Amino acid sequence: MVTVPIAESVFVMGAVKKPGEVALKENPSISVLPALASAEGYGETPAAQNAMIVRLVPGSSDRKEIPVDLTKIQNGKAEDIAMRPSDILVVPLERPQTSGDRAIEAAIQTATGVVIWRHP
Repeated sequence: MVTVPIAESVFVMGAVKKPGEVALKENPSISVLPALASAEGYGETPAAQNAMIVRLVPGSSDRKEIPVDLTKIQNGKAEDIAMRPSDILVVPLERPQTSGDRAIEAAIQTATGVVIWRHP
């Protein structure tokens, strides 16, 4: 019998070409730029300077938002932040959001949270 451990993951969503799960495999973490590269880079009209990491607060079900300026990181003017397992990198759209857009974004974030919590 061969037992294969399940790899930890981070998630990338929002204004990227390929949103989804990024398996960490043998690495315990990944920084935001390789995670963004795994999502095949930006999609249409990203607000890269307003990105954030959504991270579970240890010992609770709360999440905190960590601001991430991807533009500064790409230009070498800010540190490439390490992501932890189950972190979500969110790259928002540049355009102003309507209330309908906000509702859709909230639904996506809720669905992503459900997927993470049910992920073994």
